Amino acid sequence: MRALMTGITQSNVIRCDLHTHDCWELVLCIQGESRLQVGERIIPFTPGVIVCQPPHLLHGLIETKGYQDLWIQVEDFAPPIPDEVPVFADDGGKRFFLLAQMMHEAFFTRDVNQEKLIGALWNALYQLLCSKATENTYSPVVQQLMQEMIRNFALRDYSLSDTIRATGYCVDYMRRLFHAETGCTPMEYLTRLRIENARRLLALPNGGGHSVRQVALLCGYDDPYYFSRLFCRHTGCSPREYQKLHDHEF
Repeated sequence: MRALMTGITQSNVIRCDLHTHDCWELVLCIQGESRLQVGERIIPFTPGVIVCQPPHLLHGLIETKGYQDLWIQVEDFAPPIPDEVPVFADDGGKRFFLLAQMMHEAFFTRDVNQEKLIGALWNALYQLLCSKATENTYSPVVQQLMQEMIRNFALRDYSLSDTIRATGYCVDYMRRLFHAETGCTPMEYLTRLRIENARRLLALPNGGGHSVRQVALLCGYDDPYYFSRLFCRHTGCSPREYQKLHDHEF
């Protein structure tokens, strides 16, 4: 399985007649709004939608207000889900788009490692699709909030309230929506990210050379005593005890 070619259409495309390919073609809508026909199926094609079009199956536009897409032709594609026309949605962080854009650039950049780079980026794209095939389905705004927390949880001046307000929703509404979809509040999710990161750091041989205070700082906490209390509450032991426990494993 390998990526054969990729491309980006011009913006505001208004026509794409029914046609076929000898290989799978994955198309990601970048902007605009359209309706795709793939075989007998009609698929709304809006920003973030990823459609996997099988070989030898007629596909094209049947209605559009103008759109732009990024396409990838793939040899021997193995769909992550058992569907004749698999459809996925990019996440709030646009990870599929960013990886696909990097792969597109790699195709047209002369480099001694070009083929390896293209292969690595395609593998990352495919694994992202595989994870989407099995992950919980969250609303786009909840996915966006989760990804922002993942990116920023180590920042000691990180403001969760500011991140929530940036979604355009009030804090109370987002708290209730997040809890309904994930089973925890945004603050609980943030704390879990930080404690899980602390566990990984402390489980390194000799704690990776970090003191408990340094681990606290790397996980977004200025106060090592507050961090230690939280860590104990979530793991049942203090950071030092956890560190000693895992030192015995090496």
